[in-house]
Amino acid sequence: MIVAKYIESNRDRNGKLTSYTLKDLEGNYKTVNPQQLKDAIKADKIVVVNMKITDSGRLQEKSLTEAEEKLLKIYKIVNSSLNYEPNHASGFDPVYSFEEIDEEISRYFDI
Repeated sequence: MIVAKYIESNRDRNGKLTSYTLKDLEGNYKTVNPQQLKDAIKADKIVVVNMKITDSGRLQEKSLTEAEEKLLKIYKIVNSSLNYEPNHASGFDPVYSFEEIDEEISRYFDI
């Protein structure tokens, strides 16, 4: 599943919404049209951390709580560890050990 953050809305010269610009965890930018984005969210192909679909089916920006920001940082740490390519000469060499991930979680949540 892709995790991204909403960056901006793009409009044509008449003010009609044409697309959204998103940024994923790796820093890549993608421009998608509103219907594609709604379909991808509903199909659980993407999570846009600062956007939601309203009861009326419209996309709406939402602010992130402090807890959501912390969870996003933790997700980045875990994601980077899981996607890390092992060093085949020396075996698996993760970016972060599980102990380091535990420490990060404890630090972010003050536990």
